Amino acid sequence: MTKVKFILTVLTLSIVSGVILVTTNNEDNKETLKDKSIQNETLDKGGNDYQVYYTSDYLYTEPNDVFNHSSLVVIGEYVQDLKSFVGEDERAHTISEFKISKVLKGNFSSDSIEVVRLGGTVPLSEYIATQTKEQLEKKGINALSTAQIEKSKVEFISQDYDLNLKQKTNKEFMLLLNYDSNNQMYVASADEYSILEIDTSKNEIYNINKRQFENYNFIK
Repeated sequence: MTKVKFILTVLTLSIVSGVILVTTNNEDNKETLKDKSIQNETLDKGGNDYQVYYTSDYLYTEPNDVFNHSSLVVIGEYVQDLKSFVGEDERAHTISEFKISKVLKGNFSSDSIEVVRLGGTVPLSEYIATQTKEQLEKKGINALSTAQIEKSKVEFISQDYDLNLKQKTNKEFMLLLNYDSNNQMYVASADEYSILEIDTSKNEIYNINKRQFENYNFIK
């Protein structure tokens, strides 16, 4: 099955401009493609999987800063992903469930919480609905048949740090969250920078910037 990657620079909290690059992930062809050249890509009849690799420019990425700008901070065990959808920002978002073991900041009485975070896999048809005709032509998606679209999906992956939560079931994380009153949901304050793996034996959390576990004075 062919996989096509889109590398996007997108925005979260702080805005940056970006350039779209399109590359293939075929073993036989790993050249960089631009604009309409992707339309020459051979798609198998089983469908086509797309991967969107995004980067973001966050206002805060250090745990101390994200903690200070979050209204709710809890320690919770990852349980499962409940739903993925395409947001108004044209990116995939996922609602993940965590079982709470401790509240470090804010008030929360339930033993589980649902958190909206950036990333996830959605049907290609849902992604297409957010795109203009010009965008579809540039990415080559307009060349796909209805049958191919129905069998295809798009996975959004952070280039900064891929959480891979599905591979970390039953592991504990520190969740640094804010409440979205419009949608009545808790959201990750800075996406992957606010869902941090915790080593309870050493009372340390993972600093994504430094790629290492560290202790912080707000961990009690």
